[in-house]
Amino acid sequence: DGTDRNGLYTSAILESIIIPGISILQMIQNVRNIVSAKSGNNQVPWESTSLTGDFFFRSAGVPSEMSGKDIEAYAPDNYRSNESAGYLTDSRDNHRYRTVVIGDQVWLAENLAFDPGGGSWTYENTAASALIYGRLYDWVTARMVCPSGWHLPGNEEWSVLSDHLGGDSVAGGRMKEKGTRHWKSPNTGATDEAGFNALPAGAFYSDGKFFDIWLDGRWWSETEESGSNAWSVLTTYNDSAFFRRLVFKKMGLSVRCVKD
Repeated sequence: DGTDRNGLYTSAILESIIIPGISILQMIQNVRNIVSAKSGNNQVPWESTSLTGDFFFRSAGVPSEMSGKDIEAYAPDNYRSNESAGYLTDSRDNHRYRTVVIGDQVWLAENLAFDPGGGSWTYENTAASALIYGRLYDWVTARMVCPSGWHLPGNEEWSVLSDHLGGDSVAGGRMKEKGTRHWKSPNTGATDEAGFNALPAGAFYSDGKFFDIWLDGRWWSETEESGSNAWSVLTTYNDSAFFRRLVFKKMGLSVRCVKD
């Protein structure tokens, strides 16, 4: 049931156990979500525990005394090799994000994970998923949730990114994280050549249903179409294109912030 030397369950454990700040119970929940999604709900792990407290395999965050090459050890290979990479610490919750310069723009290289207290969700309401995929936001919240000095990109800014990556026919692949650690195979055209590190966080319908984690990455645009609809952008596991979609503002999508 696995595509590499490890089975699906073991692969999910290895992926989840290295997440900083994740408790063993959160790790188990994350493993269950990964296995369920990647198996099409044919495998749904269950667990029984007598734990009475929290246990962490790795403490949260990068140690404050680490810098330079030590800090780079925490980053993906494509990020370490990008000379335009940097970091941003969100003063609201001290969450540390990778940033990347792509052309004349500066982007977060991770999905936003800030919890504004309303108008956002974690996938399947599992807190651990935000550590990898960030949170999902409705459009009204998405417009206000970026850190100070950053903002939700509009259609024109998304177009600038796509053009820099070769245009809509190939930009989706060039944005996506390489491989199938988080993306469903075949992850067509994925090169992540600019370090954007697009992940398939799925989405949330206002009726309470979550869908398409591991399949699609969907991000809000600041550009609205009407009182009920706004624009979004999309990358998917089986295409290298960069798509634009009108969706209901009440849906929950990922947020990538761009610097003012």
